[in-house]
Amino acid sequence: MKTLKTILGSAAIAAIALIVTHPLVAEAIPQRARNACIRSTAEEMGVPVGNIVITNVGPVSAESGAATLMMENNKTGQTAECRVNTIDGTILSVNVGNGNAAAEQPEFFVVTASRTFIKASPGVLSHTVANNIRSGTVLRNLGCKRETQTPTWCQVELRDDPQIKGWVWSPDISEYQADSSSSTTDAAPGNPVSALEDLVGARAGQAEQTLQQRGYEWRNTKQLADSSFSYWLEQNTGNCVAVRTTNGRYRAIVYTTDRDCNRR
Repeated sequence: MKTLKTILGSAAIAAIALIVTHPLVAEAIPQRARNACIRSTAEEMGVPVGNIVITNVGPVSAESGAATLMMENNKTGQTAECRVNTIDGTILSVNVGNGNAAAEQPEFFVVTASRTFIKASPGVLSHTVANNIRSGTVLRNLGCKRETQTPTWCQVELRDDPQIKGWVWSPDISEYQADSSSSTTDAAPGNPVSALEDLVGARAGQAEQTLQQRGYEWRNTKQLADSSFSYWLEQNTGNCVAVRTTNGRYRAIVYTTDRDCNRR
């Protein structure tokens, strides 16, 4: 073992230990994402990476590619949750202690209070990042903190503007349920597509598969300035849908004119 430690870094040793002790967990997400969570959790706890193991993982989101890993310090038993982008290993959040269980974390919240605010850190006295967040605004969940069994603050980002990120008081929000039905009554060009509302803000790579699963057929794509526009046929209605992608994320999904889907 001394020879092994000389050749391999501590993060690699932790990954090998994970594969030996939790083979099914190790196969659930890419190694770069596992290693990113091990490193970030170790930094958050202030311990060597060799102390950190992954005990379980939540499902990988089809919209964003994010997953929540349950972490543990094998020396002290201290636990944490690490939410990571499984595509590039970007750490979205690390909550040490007794945060939400992975299975309890919805991908999105919706503001249910008439208005709420986003804080830079948990607590009403913290600096306000954004004020007057209106009812109905959809927020991407980055992880919640708990006191006993009640979540008090959740880290979020605006689904339509991920640059706005912070903490929101949990009584002001609830789990977001997207309307999965398609509507022909509001299919005028420029109107949002209610059946795809939950994909606004999602990473384009995963969302394309979701579009196909929901019955949308790709017709063509064109580039304009810093955005690309892809056009999809809504197969159960024949309506044409335009998706604007900027910086790798869907920024708008609206109905458009039929001729946009007739060009291949």
